[in-house]
Amino acid sequence: MRYFLGRSKERREVMPEKLAAVPVEAKAQTASASHNDKSSSSRTASSTSHVSHFRTVDPVTPNKIPQRRYQVLNVFYFRRKSTARTLLGICIKLGDRTWFRVLSFIALLGLSAFLGLIGAYGTATVVVSSALSQAVAWNIKIQRPTGYLSNNEAHDACMLVASHQNATEWNLLIGDRGIVDTLLNKPMFLVPSGEGVDMAASWFWFANLVQLVAMTFVAGQKGWDGVALVLLLGLHWAVFNIFPRSGLVHSWLQTEGIDAVLKSYELGGRMAMMGAIQAFSKSKITRWMDDIIVPHPRRDALLSCIEGKAMFGPEFSESDQQRTQSMAEASLAAAQVLERDFHPSRVLPTPPKAVV
Repeated sequence: MRYFLGRSKERREVMPEKLAAVPVEAKAQTASASHNDKSSSSRTASSTSHVSHFRTVDPVTPNKIPQRRYQVLNVFYFRRKSTARTLLGICIKLGDRTWFRVLSFIALLGLSAFLGLIGAYGTATVVVSSALSQAVAWNIKIQRPTGYLSNNEAHDACMLVASHQNATEWNLLIGDRGIVDTLLNKPMFLVPSGEGVDMAASWFWFANLVQLVAMTFVAGQKGWDGVALVLLLGLHWAVFNIFPRSGLVHSWLQTEGIDAVLKSYELGGRMAMMGAIQAFSKSKITRWMDDIIVPHPRRDALLSCIEGKAMFGPEFSESDQQRTQSMAEASLAAAQVLERDFHPSRVLPTPPKAVV
């Protein structure tokens, strides 16, 4: 997730919402109206004494703005794409060729020999250690498990991920179910085992020690050996950062033919965000949000408003009903934005799955 968020250049979009002002209940009325209210309240007190009303929210005034806990929703849309012959794809496939690896190994050994001839022994040792480590890594076979990037269901995925239930930043993964399910729930590779793997691990530990000793030796020399090492590190940084190659994640996306679209949104509250996801998923199941927002009459009323039923219990005052309807309107507006940005004709029949 950090890879996509770090590469995203788009600004966070603020979801539209229509905030309805909380109606102010009159504190004083005319004498006749007050008399009628008192008489009517005395008649209904016995029948409604068991109903506990929600806490009344203070009205919104220009000098008193209610505190809101804004939520950030990062939506990742994964889809398959054709593996077209691009320059980056050709370079990635070229790096997997045996002859290219052999030539790279010979080139590194030649570079180390040249460095040894000019007296840069520490830098030459670092290059030899790196070349041997690459050769050892190439001989380790990584196997993919059964079901890798595949699924047995015909519908797309819709999964909500966050660090914990009270988070303010959430990730919604939608699109190809095989990709999303593999990223979140399935192992992506099998851990290799065997005598060769144990020997490779021992070599990597020894190579780290050799490079540390070689760099210490270079620092103590204070000569051309140090200059050569700095130039070598600068060249390595330029190759892997300036040129269009963004590490292993980008290489994996290109190799597997996966395209990812990311957009970030800011919503006014958690209830509005959950309602927007529920409306966007086109599902009737609400169990997925039980660990985030516990079942409550407020939640049930919000979901009913989103479905267009607007079912309120006797514990809802007029102000509670207006606030719930306003929140449902904000959820529906946010869901329309999601449908606009991520293929409006696409239908997600499955409920979201919360992973926290």
